[in-house]
Amino acid sequence: MIRQIDVNPDDWKFQRILWTDNQSSTSEPAVYRLATVTYGTKPAPYLAGRVLKQLLSDEGYKLPLAIEPFEKGSYIDDITGGADTLSRLNEIASQVEALYLTGYFPVAKWKINHPSFCKVNSSSLSSNTSHQFDESTCKILDMSWKCSPDILTFTGHTSQISAITKCIILSETAQLFDPLGLISPVIIRAKTQIQDLWLGKIGWDDPLTPQITHRWKTFRNELIDLASQKIKRWLNLTSDLSHVEIHGFPDAS
Repeated sequence: MIRQIDVNPDDWKFQRILWTDNQSSTSEPAVYRLATVTYGTKPAPYLAGRVLKQLLSDEGYKLPLAIEPFEKGSYIDDITGGADTLSRLNEIASQVEALYLTGYFPVAKWKINHPSFCKVNSSSLSSNTSHQFDESTCKILDMSWKCSPDILTFTGHTSQISAITKCIILSETAQLFDPLGLISPVIIRAKTQIQDLWLGKIGWDDPLTPQITHRWKTFRNELIDLASQKIKRWLNLTSDLSHVEIHGFPDAS
């Protein structure tokens, strides 16, 4: 997506790369200026999002059903959305795809929890890879959405790094991706250990005490159990509900 976005020619000079050909007799490197947004640079995600926002402003009035997914469900080159009925969902998907194409952004793939979705077997990009609906999974870091059963799962990945430091603990805690707060009790345990390290004024690479090291390794091994947790994505809510409250109850066992 990012390579599809042109940069103003006045700004090409700020995006340069040097290329040296080992077969060339000259030692002077060739200088190239990049004419599109460069993936990996700090402003790239913002520029991509800004282009989508402008695209919505320029063309959104023609495709009104695409407005909400763009405004509430877009994240760089991904977009999410849904509907209460399959027919409505197909209309939204068609308008979202059409809006992308007005900016010459072909949609590469779809992830869906219904086998009759109009785009389930289509793709704007040619591919030799066969796709089975029952096997469709969307993964973001350690969290996965298994589309057919419509459940959220966690990988429960554990690191094999033996040398535990404050830096390692912070890094491994950051990998526990949980934007919905589904495993907050687990992440809180990790963050309390980080808090103890700060209170103990332990440096980033200082050796930890055997007690702290054992405590973290025990926590890390227990993360394997996350893989057995299956959380239903849909809460049985529909758009015609004007007011919804969700309450938690303590475990009486």
